[in-house]
Amino acid sequence: MFSATLNKFHARGLIGKRQKGVTMIEYALIAGFISVAVIGSLVLIKGDLILIWTAISGALGSAT
Repeated sequence: MFSATLNKFHARGLIGKRQKGVTMIEYALIAGFISVAVIGSLVLIKGDLILIWTAISGALGSAT
């Protein structure tokens, strides 16, 4: 009786550890997908960003 209960707790501990590992992998995959999306969107709007920063730089340069 006692050993069966002990085995149940032990099994739950192993399942909990496996779940933590799976959760960490899921978060890493989500972070990777978000990074790819951000980099991809920045590559697509690169020209517009250059124009915006050039305009800001010109405005600040003429202000001094």
